[in-house]
Amino acid sequence: MDNQPRSKTLVASLCLGKNKRLRLSQPFQKAYADKYGHSFHVIEKEHFHVRPNRFKKRRVRYHMEKFQLQRLLNDYQRILYLDADVIPTDHAPDLLSVVPEGAWGCVREPRSANDWKFKEELERMAGRLGAIPADAWKLYFNTGVLVFDRSHEALWEWNPDDVFSGRWPEQTLLNHRILRSNTTVFELDERFNYIPQVGPDWEDSAKRLNAFFIHYAGEAAKTFIERDMSILQEKWNLPGQSCR
Repeated sequence: MDNQPRSKTLVASLCLGKNKRLRLSQPFQKAYADKYGHSFHVIEKEHFHVRPNRFKKRRVRYHMEKFQLQRLLNDYQRILYLDADVIPTDHAPDLLSVVPEGAWGCVREPRSANDWKFKEELERMAGRLGAIPADAWKLYFNTGVLVFDRSHEALWEWNPDDVFSGRWPEQTLLNHRILRSNTTVFELDERFNYIPQVGPDWEDSAKRLNAFFIHYAGEAAKTFIERDMSILQEKWNLPGQSCR
């Protein structure tokens, strides 16, 4: 990141390690940032070195590194965060203009067979860090696409005592903090974080590519990156990249 930011707004991502497939999104994310005049930055170095799921090797290692985003608020007033497996399409609007200043922009997880997991994770978190309303799990959001600003700095506060193992440690912690605060949430529709992963809706390439931000989360979705890559590159007028 430049010492002097080009703008007061930033598109940020997190990509640690050498997984080439996770770096396929970066040219698209940068093209999106350039299109709307935002700076672009990828967090590439581990800082906290925390392993919430040390004994569960299938779980991602770097969940909590997302809290490095707090430091970026020293240089930028507003930030759009995109996971490393999120690719913006060429027709995606400027999300930093869509979400009102002062609001936390996110996409709720759709009601699905995973509902019990969201409920269980939040209840475990609430048991340690403070009660939340009984049905709050229905408001659970995905952290793959987020809009926030300096007014939300406290939500990104790093506290090692708040870290514990789980399916989505940083995501559940952010959900819990939002639910315990008076933060205004601006709910975005699924096109801004399109993440069904399996099923007829996801496997319909026309519908998938009509989304604004395609979130290729989970192994089931990764095979679709190869199917979509050449189309997305052509739409963005970007050079070809190998998925391997």
